[in-house]
Amino acid sequence: MEKSEVIKKIVAFTNSLKIRGEINEMENNRLSDILNSKDNSKVFLPINNANVTI
Repeated sequence: MEKSEVIKKIVAFTNSLKIRGEINEMENNRLSDILNSKDNSKVFLPINNANVTI
């Protein structure tokens, strides 16, 4: 069975920015599992249709 890709809307915060946008994930994956992985120093999540505010 092939998993399909889903688009999830997200809001991400840094020390000084608020980023609203979309990420593409494989169906039934949890974003928290990706961010909390043992080697999260190499995690790159491209954010599409991003809107950045200060």
